[in-house]
Amino acid sequence: FLGTPVVTISPSFKRKLPFDPARALAAVTLIGTSPTILVAGASLPAASVKDLIALAQTRPGGLRYASSGQGTTNHLAAELLRVTAKIPLIHIPYKGAAATLFAVITGEVDISFVPLLPAIPHVKTGKLAGIAVTGARRAQALPNVPAIAETLPGYDVTSWYGLLVPGGTPPSLIQRINAETNRVLEMADVRDRLSAQGVEVQGSTPGALTEFMRVDTARWAKLVKDAGIVLE
Repeated sequence: FLGTPVVTISPSFKRKLPFDPARALAAVTLIGTSPTILVAGASLPAASVKDLIALAQTRPGGLRYASSGQGTTNHLAAELLRVTAKIPLIHIPYKGAAATLFAVITGEVDISFVPLLPAIPHVKTGKLAGIAVTGARRAQALPNVPAIAETLPGYDVTSWYGLLVPGGTPPSLIQRINAETNRVLEMADVRDRLSAQGVEVQGSTPGALTEFMRVDTARWAKLVKDAGIVLE
């Protein structure tokens, strides 16, 4: 199974899954991580995170932001910005990342957090303003775009991709799959292909991915509590 943040966000939903992801799935290796990017409409008078915070504080009700739906990474990325910067934001959910991009370009909303790859062409043509990336540091694909953490220390929202297998899989088999996967991740053509898709290749031990997922689950649970979010 190709694990993504939905695995670590799902325990925070009010409607619980009929299984515990931490027990039902066993970690094999982290494949890579990918930040999203905070984009704004080209006409929005904000060129930085600092500008955006100041603008939100002057708008009645705050800025409108689009997400791909409740409980998605881009929804929680905006909520983390709201809590960290202490600014008012209005959530408007859409059906999918493509719809959120269109909403920002056409001015239906002010901002959104979108995947790096589909956003880059619109940022380069000026249809969108690339305000900042959401990882702890700048993205390799957009080195001139700052990270939100440069303005708000500690802010970090990174999508991740990890290889998982059913819980109870023999450790010897997990180690074999881990070794083979990490070998493939060292291949230059594989790294280049993933990099072109906005993924920064990582690779890890099974134990490191297990700990990564534990920390990520706790982080999302804290945000949901601090932000007062009810995930149905």
